[in-house]
Amino acid sequence: MGHRLGVQIQNIEEPDLAWIAYLALITKLPSYIETNLSITSPKNKSRFQKICNMKIGEHPGDKYFKTVLIYNQMRRKILLEAMSENDQTSLVKAQAWTKLREESGVFYYYNFLTKQKSQNFPIDQKEITSKLMTVAS
Repeated sequence: MGHRLGVQIQNIEEPDLAWIAYLALITKLPSYIETNLSITSPKNKSRFQKICNMKIGEHPGDKYFKTVLIYNQMRRKILLEAMSENDQTSLVKAQAWTKLREESGVFYYYNFLTKQKSQNFPIDQKEITSKLMTVAS
């Protein structure tokens, strides 16, 4: 989904914007889209795979999530330019955590930058984000 929206999650460029792709994936689709996905896609593909393989513009949320992405890319650029290199790295690392769910239904947190996985959100990362956002403002 990140690729569909144009966010560079899998490398060091924008792992802190992975939450936008995650929201696009978990947003409930209108029933007519769900029906079309069921009819036109092989049954063994998950809903998420079906959505990710749609062409841009087919998903009703594409325009909205692209707008959210563009806004946050601009905001991110302004914030990072106001910080030292060490603070930039700390902020991106802290914001690269995203809550995900295993097929079993168990939730966990995953950091797209460090590739770490945790059952609980690392509280120190929340504190780093809060401190650095205050400094940049």
